[in-house]
Amino acid sequence: MRLSKTSKMPCDSFGLPANSACKTGSKLAQIPGSVCHKCYADGRGNYRWTSVKSLREDNLAETLKALNGRKKEQQAWVLQLVGLIMQSGKTHFRWHDSGDLQSELHLELILEVCRLTPEVKHWLPTREYSIVQSVAFEHAIPSNLVIRLSAHMIGRTIEPCGGFPSSSVDAGVGWQCPAGHNPEHKGQCLSCRACWNPEIGNIDYKKH
Repeated sequence: MRLSKTSKMPCDSFGLPANSACKTGSKLAQIPGSVCHKCYADGRGNYRWTSVKSLREDNLAETLKALNGRKKEQQAWVLQLVGLIMQSGKTHFRWHDSGDLQSELHLELILEVCRLTPEVKHWLPTREYSIVQSVAFEHAIPSNLVIRLSAHMIGRTIEPCGGFPSSSVDAGVGWQCPAGHNPEHKGQCLSCRACWNPEIGNIDYKKH
């Protein structure tokens, strides 16, 4: 497995293919007006390069191997990601710059990675609301992980769900992401770390 290095963000991320690893997103991609319609991670921009695609395909293969395997395969997946995150030396980490949660077990393994990297702040955006609710009912969410539920449609927000913060696109509600809304940021986070801040209830991104 390998991490992605995105120029926009102050940290590395873990990516999966957008077309085959987004359960809800792949359905939304067929709906005009949804955030996932003409998805930026589905073969556009830097995501069109073979090296970028192969990295995410390899990550998905290893992830599915762990999810369908025994305890030792799952623990190996956790420890490999812990090693990659610690090796990066960054204080922040993003889950899934493309792709999304595959199952309850997938999220449980991510929680374990977060527990083993307590000095790193993790951010997990997701459209898999039911997976999050199911896992959160049974497991404590580590304090260094912010799970942010993503609204499905452009211009809309979502109702508060389980106390989790949210995000929207062009809804004009909440914290306006400076990477998209502030020209001085030139499409980058720079000093902003709002996505990792659980006290910010909703972050509104610019459609790209």
